[in-house]
Amino acid sequence: MTSVGLLPNFTPLRVIGISSGRLASSYIDRDPFGTKCIHHRNDIPVFFVQDAMQFPDFVHAVKPEPHNEVPTGQSAHNNFWDFFSLQSQTAHTVFWAMSDRGIPRSLRMMQGFGVNTFTLINAKRERHFVKFHWTPELGVHSLMWDEALKIAGQDPDFHRKDLEEAIVTGAYPKWKFGVQVGRDSILSHL
Repeated sequence: MTSVGLLPNFTPLRVIGISSGRLASSYIDRDPFGTKCIHHRNDIPVFFVQDAMQFPDFVHAVKPEPHNEVPTGQSAHNNFWDFFSLQSQTAHTVFWAMSDRGIPRSLRMMQGFGVNTFTLINAKRERHFVKFHWTPELGVHSLMWDEALKIAGQDPDFHRKDLEEAIVTGAYPKWKFGVQVGRDSILSHL
């Protein structure tokens, strides 16, 4: 766990924002974004729910109303706020999503945080809990709210076009991979 090196990696990038990808919705929503590689990651360091039994409630809270499919984007409706206001564990997620980091300027400029915690065992048979992090080499940059509104209205495919253009021109997106390590002996006392 102490060696450092570069490992070329191909990662399929699939945006799995809460509202993105629905009927005519834009990828420029104030939404948690996620990408799926070998392990799931998103752009918010703490996941929305800690209890798996609450996940279906969370999913229903962010879906549009079934009778009219409104809203198609973002967290702009009562179901969302009802769920998040009644779950104190979601406060960090809400603060992060509503901060200046809530709308990535580009998918190539989005920091990634592993959703899951894994266990690694070193050569001495010591157990460590680890989380994976991805830091974009272009830096972390976000859109301001008025920029996001303008771009989403003019070009809802802005993020996908930006990513494709970068790849076609050879400016491939790159992230530095990091590992956050917690020793079992220390964490077991928390």
